Amino acid sequence: MRIFLILVIVTGVFAALWFGGREARFYFGPSERLLSKTGYNLSNLGANQSISQYRFAPMYPFWSDGAEKSRSIYIPPSAKIDTSNQDRWNFPIGTRIWKNFERDNVLVETRMLYKYGTRPWDWDMAVYLWRDDFTDADKLATGKADAHGTEHDIPSPSLCITCHGSGEQRRPLGITAIQLPYEHGSLLSLTQLENEERLTKPLASAPQIPGDDVTQKALGYLDTNCGSCHSDGSTFVSKDIPLRLNLTIESLGSIEETNAYKTTINKVPNFKGLDTDVYISPGSPEKSFLYKRLTTRGDIWQMPPLSTETVDDEGAQVIREWIESMLAN
Repeated sequence: MRIFLILVIVTGVFAALWFGGREARFYFGPSERLLSKTGYNLSNLGANQSISQYRFAPMYPFWSDGAEKSRSIYIPPSAKIDTSNQDRWNFPIGTRIWKNFERDNVLVETRMLYKYGTRPWDWDMAVYLWRDDFTDADKLATGKADAHGTEHDIPSPSLCITCHGSGEQRRPLGITAIQLPYEHGSLLSLTQLENEERLTKPLASAPQIPGDDVTQKALGYLDTNCGSCHSDGSTFVSKDIPLRLNLTIESLGSIEETNAYKTTINKVPNFKGLDTDVYISPGSPEKSFLYKRLTTRGDIWQMPPLSTETVDDEGAQVIREWIESMLAN
């Protein structure tokens, strides 16, 4: 019994050191402790703040339980984004990306990615909680539930890598050749980046997700909300879980070439449940494992597995209509 208790205590200590160490690594990273010190203009939230700072929005936003979000990016003057790999842009040193989260008309948090090195994965990630008087925001070491009295939960900064990737997979999301609009009247677009000579390799043409409007919305939604984890190189993709839902430039030739089509249609998951047999059963959302997980919350089947407590009804409807539009084999 004594040996058992000792093992329990030692295991607990190692666990505390491990998880505490992860929290500490993010908190003591190169990002500043105050949001005001990052170059973010607190008096002009979400607006263009300098000639090198832009507002942007992905065409298919990530679901955050209904939180309103605004985004901006700072790219050092005259610096270029290395776009030799159109699926994995390498931003110049000094790039900063901010995203505000507002819930119930309350500004709750701002997340920031800071490019501190030359390698594509040299990103520091920080989370800032706004003060009660909204004069500034403080860097967090841990998450915070129901922030500012809202139902918005701020995740631990160490969880950023769950979506943004760890190690050499770490990257920003939502600002890619596929997710940025080709043209836009007020937000950052691919055309603007090309006109300002910010890309090392301009695109030959505007990226176009294949299919009709329903299919494009579904593939775009899956790319944003699922593809960051379910993609090549991710630890979430394996022989047991071959599901890939991200879009790539090379896969835009046809619907059949996309990862979502190749790995879901009538494909049997190794871990089945929810009274389904395949990821997607054409014509039958209720018999599709992917759809059932997308519309589940509060247990082991929910997807995404974190940062959401509420089903995205609009997003679920997009996937439902897409599956219903398919002809059953």
